[in-house]
This record gives sequence, structure tokens and C-alpha cells, in this order.
Amino acid sequence: MPANAPLEEATGRNDPARLEADRPVLLYNCNLIDGTGAPAQPGSAILIEGERIRAVWPGGVPEGLEDTWLAGEGGPPARLDLAGQTVIPGLIDMHVHLRGDEWALPLYLAHGVTTVRECGNMLRVLRYLDDLVATGQQSGPRLFWSGPLFDGANPGWPPFMCNAVGSTEQADRYLTGWQDHPVDFIKLYSNIEPREVRYMIERTQDWGYYLTMHPGQSDLPALLDAGLNGFEHIFSLSRYLAPQFFSGVGRRDNNGFYFRQVGALWAELGQGKLPAARAELLRLFDLMLKRQTILTPTLALNWSCGYQEAPEVKHNPLLGLISPSLRRIWAAGRLTAGWQEADYELSRRSTAVMAEYVAYYRQQGGPVLVGSDTPNAYLIPGLSLHQELEILAEAGLAPLELIRMASWEAAQVLERSERPDRARRFGKLAEGYLADLVVLTADPSHDIRRCRSIRWVVKGGQFHDPGRLAPLPVTTDDLLARTN
Repeated sequence: MPANAPLEEATGRNDPARLEADRPVLLYNCNLIDGTGAPAQPGSAILIEGERIRAVWPGGVPEGLEDTWLAGEGGPPARLDLAGQTVIPGLIDMHVHLRGDEWALPLYLAHGVTTVRECGNMLRVLRYLDDLVATGQQSGPRLFWSGPLFDGANPGWPPFMCNAVGSTEQADRYLTGWQDHPVDFIKLYSNIEPREVRYMIERTQDWGYYLTMHPGQSDLPALLDAGLNGFEHIFSLSRYLAPQFFSGVGRRDNNGFYFRQVGALWAELGQGKLPAARAELLRLFDLMLKRQTILTPTLALNWSCGYQEAPEVKHNPLLGLISPSLRRIWAAGRLTAGWQEADYELSRRSTAVMAEYVAYYRQQGGPVLVGSDTPNAYLIPGLSLHQELEILAEAGLAPLELIRMASWEAAQVLERSERPDRARRFGKLAEGYLADLVVLTADPSHDIRRCRSIRWVVKGGQFHDPGRLAPLPVTTDDLLARTN
């Protein structure tokens, strides 16, 4: 079979919706971005058999390859001509909170997000949502989760969402039997004291758990020395860098003031002020680089604070797909209570500064993952991950690197999970990997915004039409026309 030769369509129509169940599928004539950071390969082909990729041919199916070899146990493959469209791995959102929102699951999938990392919720709710997806009752991404997070004796979240740890004895009580607990990683929260953090790291370091933290004002270098694996939210470094900005700020009682101060701090850093805070941040980055500490910056949250009153946010047609209860929470503006226009502008400028520091950390060799912190503050499930990617692109990170961060690198972290029923070998387009991929009508190699141009989403070999999962009124062409 000559490379790039036309192949007879086995579907009758070039429509994945007509593909027969359990039949191998050969995608050909596609522009392949495999998730490793390598350049796009035009004229490529991918053979999907069951839930996994059986073979990938960059540049086309080799000459002389027999149909009998292609067929496998499932018979001759259905053949789908992608007519030069681009295929990327399924995207992974590494910081979400699903609450009990089963309505959100198809929204993630419709935006090309085939896996999410849930960072704080009741196990009962998570098992319920996971079962909905696993049994086909609801279309949605595969889930990895921490379950309830570990906070201090005076936690900032309700008891259903967190374990209050005020002593090593309390930590022991929660960790008893934890090796058999159905979680994929452990998340620590800002109010837990350094002594308990160190103790939990020591207790769990031989169990294979990845420990990440939403930090507060603790001695962060000491926590890194103790073996902490990651930090969630770059804004959460603020109290440590400049505690004077947050004098008198409660844990959760005045979010508007807290995020206003976050904006002021990072805006001043961007203006070359606060040399002591900048020096401490760079020192912290040096320690993180030595330990390869993972940073999940969730810049989309800060972006949404700054643009919360913008018409394209307040009147996004996708808001009609959001539950009324969540829309009411968003409308209350809890993260921006009391803000004036100057505060929104400050937040917008500070988000760009934070993004530049994230890009610096990445460019120095630091591991950075892409997460949105949905469903905070007008962060629409799935769409918010694209916003996160675009913020990082504006800070100077290349599209192919961003796709790698949001696919293969994220999957490698998730595969640290010790749970036997969790996905293995996913996140890139290669032989033996899970067939999680997104078909795009435009090539994002030089413009990450083109990752929004989704035609098909494939999760575990199953094709999904995003228009049937959820109406997506804003096309990439519309977006580029408005912003160029």
C-alpha cells in the first residue's frame, strides 16, 4: 500500500458516528501532533483497535503493509479520511472540583478534555460520578482524585470536603489503612501546620502517593526539604512571599480583599518593586527546580477574576449549560466582592505577571502542569482549560510544548497512582497507548487557540461529536476574527 494512497471508505460515509461497534478504525491523511513536543507530521495514520492505539504511522501507512495485518481480530478496519485535519492527544485538566455536577461531565469532553484530576471532594460523590462515566450513563472524562483534602485544626472548608488535622495523632487516625483508601494522590491545604505536613509526608512517602499542596504562609522551603511533590496555584505563594500584604485577612471570610491583595502584590512585582519578595520567589524556584517540584498555576482563576465583568464572560452563551445554583454563586462575585474597576485592571495585569513567572520556571526546566480550578468564578468546565493554555502561550510558552504539558506530562504524573483500576499508558499518540485524541479542523502548532477547533473527541476509542455533547457557539474562526 503506497504511502498516502487513497483508501476505500469502509463506512459508506466519512462519519465516525456510523462506525460499527468494536470495529478497528484507521484514521488517515491527518496532521499528527503526538504529544511529545515533536513537530506535526502531515499525511499520518493512526489505527485504533478497541480502547487503544494499535499503530501510528507518521507520514503515512508504509508501502506493502497488508490489509490482513491491519485487520487484527476485529476484521478489516473502518477507514476515516481526515482530509488533513490535525489530531492531538486528549487534553488533561489537572485541577478541577466536580462538586456533584454530573451535568459538567459532557462539557469537559466536548472541549477535548478526556481526563481530569479532581482536587477535593467527597469520595461518595466521586465514586458516583466515576460510575456514571464508567457504565456509559453519562459521557465524560476519566477521573483521578484526592478525595477530601487535609487541612488544619481550623479548616477553611466544610467537613465533607476536608480532614481537619490539628496534631500528628489526628493525622495518624486519618492515615490508618490509607494504603487501601481509593485515592490517587493526597492534597494538603493552607491551614495545616508544617509539623503535620512533614509528618504526613514521612508517613506516606513509601506508599507511592504524590503529595501536592495549596500552600499558605508556612515555611515552604522546609516543606520542599521534607519531600512535598507539588504546589497548586501560583497565587497561593503570595502569603509566603509578602505576608505584610495580607495582615488581618481571614482564611475564607474576605476573598474579595484577599484576591485584591494578590493582584496588588504581583502587579508590583511586575513593576520591579518588592525586591525582597522577588528574591525570595527566585530562591523558592531554585529549590523547586532542584527537587523537580510540580507547579500547577491555575492562572485561569486569576484571569476570570480580572475579566469577571467583561461582556464575553458575563454573557457567554455557554452559561446556559451551567447549573442555576452555580450561576447564582458566580453572580454573587464572592472572589471579587467590593471591587472597583481599578481592582479588575490590577488583577488583569497581575495575571500576566504571574504567567511570566510560570513561563520562567518552565523555561528553567521546572515541571508545570495545566489546570483550571473550575468551577470557580465563571470558569466553564472544559473551556477554562483552553483559557489556561492561552494565558501561558501569551507568556511565551510554545503551543507544542503546551500540548505536551496538557497531555503526556500530565498523564505521567497521574500514572503515579497506586490504584490498580486506574488508566495506564495514556497521554500521547503512540502504539499501545489509550486512544484518547481530539480531531481539530485547524493546526495549533503556531497558535494554541486553534485547539478550540474541535471536530471529534475520542476517549478510549469511542468517538464523540462535541455538538451533541454540548452546543459550542464560539468557533475558532470566530475567535481568531475577533482577536487578530
